[in-house]
Amino acid sequence: MRTNKDNCRTCDGKKPSEQETMVIMKINQLTFSQFLIPRYKKIILKIEDLPENQSENWENKLFKDYSACGCTTGAYFLTIGFILTIIWSIYFIHDFISNPLIYLFRGLGVWVFCALFGKILGLIFAKIRLFINLIRLKRFIHIHTKIQYY
Repeated sequence: MRTNKDNCRTCDGKKPSEQETMVIMKINQLTFSQFLIPRYKKIILKIEDLPENQSENWENKLFKDYSACGCTTGAYFLTIGFILTIIWSIYFIHDFISNPLIYLFRGLGVWVFCALFGKILGLIFAKIRLFINLIRLKRFIHIHTKIQYY
């Protein structure tokens, strides 16, 4: 029995969203919209006149922000929420002793909010850093190579 995969000439068995590597060969491929949604497991810069060591440095910088998930920032915010909940409970110890379940549910709500807020903030900051690094890479290529991107 033939499947759709057998009939597809350009398909290597993977969905386009599961491709392994993004290879950038021209400077006009360095657009922010291409980097907006993480789809690749590796970024390779093969731009002419860009030294190999510089290419590896920029690949690592771009991929760090490209693949960021925001978990570290979320964990920091969760820790802050945990500390604030403990301080709040100690400050209002009499209310905490009389209604511990209310404080428990409030604390859980604060923890969930802090974790989600931190994760979203981490994702936003990673995309901003990625945008800034793309601009820096274009400037670097423009200054240190013969390629013009205007």
